[in-house]
Amino acid sequence: MPIGAFLVDHPEGRILFDTGEYPQVRQPGFFPRWQLGTRLAFDFHSSPGEAVGRQLQARGVEPTEGIRAVVLSHLHHDHTGALDELGDVPVYVGREHWEAYRKRFRAEAEAAVPRHWPSGFAPRFLDPSGPAVGPWSHSYPVTSDGRVFAVDTPGHTPGHLSLIVRGAEVTYLLAGDAAYTLADLDAEVPDGFSADPSAATESLRKIKEFARQEDVVILPSHDPLAAERLARCEVYRPAPRPLASE
Repeated sequence: MPIGAFLVDHPEGRILFDTGEYPQVRQPGFFPRWQLGTRLAFDFHSSPGEAVGRQLQARGVEPTEGIRAVVLSHLHHDHTGALDELGDVPVYVGREHWEAYRKRFRAEAEAAVPRHWPSGFAPRFLDPSGPAVGPWSHSYPVTSDGRVFAVDTPGHTPGHLSLIVRGAEVTYLLAGDAAYTLADLDAEVPDGFSADPSAATESLRKIKEFARQEDVVILPSHDPLAAERLARCEVYRPAPRPLASE
């Protein structure tokens, strides 16, 4: 599966959603020796040229100067790989997520790598002061014009966030790991590593409900077809809700 990170170009400044995998993920000692689940469940491939910092520079964006903010869906290792390359760029996570993952043992047990976070890492929290959006009772503003904001999509981890970007013609939902693929979303099947499968399923249902209310391009971080869907601006069409039986 690919590991996606997304750059949002906004008049108030560029916003990076997730930061991909660490290039050194295959090196001995990257994971704690006891972290067997993560080490044995996947075969990771990430080269220095694939690091988010290098990819930004290839697009003319300097990581320490050209980014206004970073929003992390969650703190698993494959979503935090360039944090040490971003200098003083503010990094935001969900408050509930940080309350769970600031405890190092739990973070490591659930596939995060605090040993590789920047020294003194202390993320900021988005303010849940935004209006209700679709099935969500509140939102987390990222830009002052209300066009970029986060919503709660817990389940894969506590406090998992997805980012919604309202473009000129269509809305984009950057799903992180709320769904691995659109097929999983359609079937309302949470991934096998969800901390709370029930909450994950509810998050999938909310994403589908949102897609019934407006045109939205949904981009999960690990969907092999996400880049193609982004290039084609392909709107997701969930199946209609079944009619209640009389």
